[in-house]
Formats: sequence, C-alpha cells, structure tokens
Amino acid sequence: MPSSIATLLGTASLGVLSGTILSGSFFCTPVILTAPPEMQPALFIRMYTIGKRTMPPLAVATASTLVYSYATASVQQPHYLYSAALTLAIIPFTLLVMMPTVRACHEQRPDLESCIKRWGILNLIRGLFPLVAFVLNLSCVV
Repeated sequence: MPSSIATLLGTASLGVLSGTILSGSFFCTPVILTAPPEMQPALFIRMYTIGKRTMPPLAVATASTLVYSYATASVQQPHYLYSAALTLAIIPFTLLVMMPTVRACHEQRPDLESCIKRWGILNLIRGLFPLVAFVLNLSCVV
C-alpha cells in the first residue's frame, strides 16, 4: 500500500491546483474585464505572473507525491502515473498552446478584451487536466 500521507497530499493538491487554475477563468478574468480598459493589461499581467510563479511548482510537487505513491505501492497502480502526467500537462499546454495568447494579452491592443476572453477559455481547458486527474485519483483511492 502506498504512503497514505503522500496519497492524501497528492489528491488534495490536485483539488487545490485545479481549483486555483479554474478560478482564473471563473473569477479573475471577469473582474479584469470589468476594470477600466487602461487597467486591464496591468491586471492581466499581475494575475498571469502570480499563476506563473505558483502553478508550475505546485504541479511538480503534486506530481512528485503521485509518483511516490505509485513507487511505494505493493501493487503498482497506474492511476497515480496517469494523474501525475495530467498534472504536469499544464506546463507544455501553457508553453505550446497558450503563449501566443499570453503574449498578445501583454500588449495594449484594440482587441485586448477578446484576447483576455480567449485566455480565459484556454485557461479553463488547462484547469481540466488536474481536475480530471483529481477525479481519477479520488475514484481509485476511495
């Protein structure tokens, strides 16, 4: 049986990670869009910078606990590795899919509002990776 503490920590971290990422789409983006247009670029950059500094390290730490749970299980349970892979998938998704939108949102452009809305949709997709991992891990653990 894998370490109960690592399994609990990994599962809880998946919930925190997905909830935090999804809050960017459901709460932060609408607030930015209701701000005066001249404040929107600075607000977006601040939100993005906070996420950039916190989400990748949290994803790596979460994936590490899941890999540890897999490695310490007496019977290898692949859902831990699937959950770890889904968790780490936020990083390449951000770099490969979201970066053009992020760069565009950093500029003060006439279409900034549509750019921020697009980022919100892409961020919603990104938040689904750890959410699916959370549900998968939870369904196998409980």
